[in-house]
Amino acid sequence: MSTKIYVNYKSKPGPKGINYYECVKEGLDNFVKNRAWDKNIHQNENRNYNVHLEGSYLCHGIWAKIMKNESKNGKPYSHNYFYWKNSAYKNEILFHFDIMNNPNKKSCGLANCCNNKELKEWQKIYHSIGNMTPIPWFKVIGEHYIDGQAIHNALDERWDLFLNVLKNNWNNWCSEKSFTFESYMLLTCQQIYYADVYNDFIKKINNINNIKLKTLENWNNLINNDSKLISFSEYPEESVANLIINLIKIRCHIIGLLLKKGTIKKVVIKKKIFGKNFELKRKTIKNVVLIL
Repeated sequence: MSTKIYVNYKSKPGPKGINYYECVKEGLDNFVKNRAWDKNIHQNENRNYNVHLEGSYLCHGIWAKIMKNESKNGKPYSHNYFYWKNSAYKNEILFHFDIMNNPNKKSCGLANCCNNKELKEWQKIYHSIGNMTPIPWFKVIGEHYIDGQAIHNALDERWDLFLNVLKNNWNNWCSEKSFTFESYMLLTCQQIYYADVYNDFIKKINNINNIKLKTLENWNNLINNDSKLISFSEYPEESVANLIINLIKIRCHIIGLLLKKGTIKKVVIKKKIFGKNFELKRKTIKNVVLIL
């Protein structure tokens, strides 16, 4: 688990002011600097009263950046949910946040299949950002919504089952017709939950550190309306825990890649020209090195 609390902002009643967004930005910058995306987020990470860890200010900041949320001019309201806006779509979409794969044996029957070593490995990344995700809540009528977390909970907290229910009902539930289930999966970094993508990782990539932004582009091209989602039931019972651990770690890495994307790193280097030392600043932007 991370020993660091990143967003130094205490919950206050009323709307969030500019100080909140500054604290979130500073916390997120430090989170990326420390490459903390593959560690459990600290249980005391600041958030609104009675909100779970996955709805913390840090997690809101991560998803606002990953999803390029334009709501309220890029400063979305933060509670246990936020509205997501993109100029390509007519309406804002409501997202709550949830843990995807729960190692608590009382919550998820799959955890009963784990040996102690597997269970400890799963618990080590249970509260990592790779095991948290925005869940859409679709409006039914008035202020009534389809509670995505309640559906997930009713399915023994099995993420594979939840995704299948979501996919099969998407066209009936989502009023924004151009925002497809596949759009949602790419937006929230869930490519690895497609069978073809996971098989590509196993057969061709094999090592998480070999996943690059180009790999992610290739995986995006594998995904279409007919793409099959992973089903935990199709794997031998004794291998399901390792599968889930793998999925979480891969998604942590993907989120880390996207959080780092576009960051600028300044390095002072020395170069000898005509027998003299000169200091030059080197900027690295998206792996392209420019000598200024």
